[in-house]
Amino acid sequence: MMPKYAFYPGREEAVSRQHTMLPTEKVYAQLRRSARQSCAWRGHLMTPFKLEVPWYDGPLSRLFAISKCRNCGMDVAVNTHPLPNEIDVGGEAVALNCRKGESR
Repeated sequence: MMPKYAFYPGREEAVSRQHTMLPTEKVYAQLRRSARQSCAWRGHLMTPFKLEVPWYDGPLSRLFAISKCRNCGMDVAVNTHPLPNEIDVGGEAVALNCRKGESR
C-alpha cells in the first residue's frame, strides 16, 4: 500500500508544467542580458557568449554558453534549463569585481 504522504505526479501535471516553460531562445536572451548587467556592475568588459554545449530537445533545448572578461579573464556561464542542483547564471565574473590588467 502506498503511503498517504507520497506524491507521484500524473501525466497531466507533467504536461502542464512543460507548457509553462519559456522557449529556449527567449530564456537564452534573458539570461545573457542578466549576466552582462551583473558583470558590468562588477566592472567587467565581457566578450560575446560562445555556445559551448548544446542539448537538443525540441523547443525546450538546453543551451550552455560562456563569456570571458577581456581585462581579467574571469568567466560567466548561462544555462537555459538548469537541473535542480544547477544554477542558471554563475561564474567568477558575477561574484567578484574585475581585477583590471591582472591576468589569472
